[in-house]
Amino acid sequence: VGATADAQENCRNPMFSLHWAGKSDIVHLNAQPEPQYDLRICPFYNGKVACCSAAYESEQERAFERWVEHWRRLRSHLHDFQLAMEGMKVASGYVEVDVTQKALFDKAFESFNPVLDSFGTCFDTLLEYMAGVLCFACDPHWRGKVLENDAATEVRHVIVHDSSNEELWESCAGFA
Repeated sequence: VGATADAQENCRNPMFSLHWAGKSDIVHLNAQPEPQYDLRICPFYNGKVACCSAAYESEQERAFERWVEHWRRLRSHLHDFQLAMEGMKVASGYVEVDVTQKALFDKAFESFNPVLDSFGTCFDTLLEYMAGVLCFACDPHWRGKVLENDAATEVRHVIVHDSSNEELWESCAGFA
């Protein structure tokens, strides 16, 4: 593994421009791809040239933890909403409505269980996906995995392999 980069290798992926050199209060990506040997978060890049350094992993870890907290809060909100709906079933408003309205309410209420049951698998798959996105900052060959605007100053689309999309769909189908 050499430290020299070909013309397509660089660490200026616009998706991570906040972490290019310039600000002194955050950890930066490498200016150029450099050999890495001690990455914990993205070990795939150990023994290869990469844009991440061991110091940058603290940023990745914080970002990942924000996603973990986001999905935990979402599950908690769904559960709380389900409990609130359950309480409504004994309220006079529920007791007094016609059969059709009760059936609609009951159908909505029953839809929570499949969602909450699949939440663990879906949650884990989404976190795997986010870990991949965060490790994408390490990839000096990013340009071949995105579609950029005409000026090549921003990423318009990330090219995701179909198998990743299929795994995500299978894991989160309960939300559909």
